[in-house]
Amino acid sequence: MHYLLITLRSRLASFRDPETQNYHRTLPLPPPSTCIGMAGAALGLGGPEAQAFFQEGEWQLGVAGTSGGSFRDLWKFDDFKEGNIVWREYLYDNQFRLVFSHADIALVRQLEKAFRRPVYALTCGNSDNVCLIDWRHSGVREGGDAGAKNFRDDATPASAPTVTYGPCYLPGDQLSQALADIPPDGHLSVITGSGPTTLELPVRYTYLKGGERMTRERRRLTYVKYLTLPQTHAFHAFTHPEATIPLFPL
Repeated sequence: MHYLLITLRSRLASFRDPETQNYHRTLPLPPPSTCIGMAGAALGLGGPEAQAFFQEGEWQLGVAGTSGGSFRDLWKFDDFKEGNIVWREYLYDNQFRLVFSHADIALVRQLEKAFRRPVYALTCGNSDNVCLIDWRHSGVREGGDAGAKNFRDDATPASAPTVTYGPCYLPGDQLSQALADIPPDGHLSVITGSGPTTLELPVRYTYLKGGERMTRERRRLTYVKYLTLPQTHAFHAFTHPEATIPLFPL
């Protein structure tokens, strides 16, 4: 497998939780649909075309990142008397790391070229939440290149007794599975208050006339702020000096 690491920085970001209505809570990290849309913007593709691009073969995605905090703002209102007020939650001072992985190096290089010279502006949720790519900590890692600078692939070395993840998405409902398999020696630890959450996030849409879309396929992911697992629970991951980023099928 070959890997493209994209390190994004933005002052503001908001990734609407699709299950919320009058209060648009943000997800803590860019969801898969946002990552596909951002890659599509870089490639100059619309929603259906971007989705089709990531159906070419077996793409994998990893998402990790941190924010300085969150706040909420009045997003819109129709009539204060009627009480139809919509609040939106935002993240500020953000750094997100996206890892796109594929067995075909040509596709990975094509995506890298697009991110270096994007056709459309890259945004973190809202159209006015513009982000930039930190190319000092971004680039392609080819599977056979053991001397890549700044980052390497695969999981933490097997000699390490535990692996620490977060803040990131884990594939599947891994938190519940991990809690069900706590070993007697207690190698599993979750920091209290980290807010682990299992999410069902859209990854594929059916596009209708007039620009409307309907969710066609979801991916179950678990968000953790900090989670330490024994090596036996380790996921296939992209290891950066500052983070271990688990990968899941896109």
